[in-house]
Amino acid sequence: MDTPDSERNLDWGAAMADTLANFPAVAHELRTRGIDADPTELSAALKFTGANENAGRLHSALVAMFTTLNRAAVELFSDAQTAQSQFNHQQSQLDEVRDLNTRLLSALAQKPKETARRLSHDPEKFDGSQKNIAERQETYISWKTQILLNFTQDKGVFDSEDKKVLHICGLLSGEANTNNSDMLESITKNPNNPSSWQYQTSTDFLAALDKQYATLDLAHAAGISFDKLHQANRPFQNFLAEFSTLAKKCRKTDEQKVENLKKKVSEEIATKIANDPNPPARDDFTAWATKCQTWYNNQVEYEHNQKLRTKARPQDGNQQPPSHQPPSHQPQKPQDLGDPMQLDVARFRPQIDRNTCMAQGLCFYCKEPGHSRDACGKKKAADARRAAYGITPAATPQDNQPRIPGPPQNYYRGNGYRGRGRGGVGNFGHAPYPGPYNQAPYPGPYNRLQMIHHGFVEEEVDSPAPSDSVSQVFPEDQGKA
Repeated sequence: MDTPDSERNLDWGAAMADTLANFPAVAHELRTRGIDADPTELSAALKFTGANENAGRLHSALVAMFTTLNRAAVELFSDAQTAQSQFNHQQSQLDEVRDLNTRLLSALAQKPKETARRLSHDPEKFDGSQKNIAERQETYISWKTQILLNFTQDKGVFDSEDKKVLHICGLLSGEANTNNSDMLESITKNPNNPSSWQYQTSTDFLAALDKQYATLDLAHAAGISFDKLHQANRPFQNFLAEFSTLAKKCRKTDEQKVENLKKKVSEEIATKIANDPNPPARDDFTAWATKCQTWYNNQVEYEHNQKLRTKARPQDGNQQPPSHQPPSHQPQKPQDLGDPMQLDVARFRPQIDRNTCMAQGLCFYCKEPGHSRDACGKKKAADARRAAYGITPAATPQDNQPRIPGPPQNYYRGNGYRGRGRGGVGNFGHAPYPGPYNQAPYPGPYNRLQMIHHGFVEEEVDSPAPSDSVSQVFPEDQGKA
């Protein structure tokens, strides 16, 4: 059978739809899409109302089939309508998003472009006023290096040569500004025409500044300073900082730095280097510097501990002096012989003057801290011994009361035997001293032994007096001690 054209298909579909009017969903699809076969016989079978049993069965089967198809078509049509509704809603939302995007793009196009944010910091302005050429050149090089770092770090800010040139001009001041006034004037006269400026690029401008302020060979000057550098008494860390700076400026290798470090450290560190059993490699400057720093720290700690040991004061008045002092000049405490007069003969009081006692809070009698002369146990014991011999000690002034000026030093102020009187010619065999106090001169060795034998010594003189007692003052001497 020949294939009919599309119009014939639609006609056949319409004819079949009329037959299936009770199935509107199927009928709608037949009219819309058509069919590609002649439905005449099928339509007759569907319209059959006779008594033929087989025809009746076919009719029933076709009705059931089209009923099912119609139900399925209705469900599909409902789903299609729902899907279409959702699609229409989503399409509406998409249209709203497109509209919003269009408006945002339009607003961004109208907004002015924001300036890039600076990340780097400008150096201090360079004025070129330093009189020392080397120091001025070092300042200039540091200033120039910082500007180049600005250009590198903030490429978005300095995105053209005219911006870089203007930035350099803004960091000049003082003499440097005056010396480049021609360049600055060419910019101020033609701010919007960089081609008319004296220097159109930052490289040319910095090269011109180099000819003005980078004229020395800093490596040569640093080499001279490096040769003169020595640690001496400086802290090693300070010396090492200057050593490293100068070595870098004069381009020393690590091996050269190690060799020079050995020659320039202090004598103590040099000795440690010479005796080091495990030295680092000849080109390992970091290891050498670390070792030297450790030796220096150890030396500082040792000297500190030595000072502490030297300054330590003995707690006991009878304690021997530190071992670094000559012990031969210090009196030693003898054994207690049981005789109180023998104790006076053998003991010597420390040679400390009155002003020192007052400054250090020492007893004027025994020269020990912690009590005054009136409360001194040794003085009381000595007074008790004298009382046993019938000698009454005179009252003494308070420790905080001034003394009456005494006779010249190195002269004996004692009175000899009781009853002889001041300056009397007694067993000492001396004439009265012709001075304001009328004291006898210091006795000779023989008379001194007689004095010690009787135990009557008033106070210390230049050479240690063999007594641990207070001054023996007779009634006529009251108040003059």
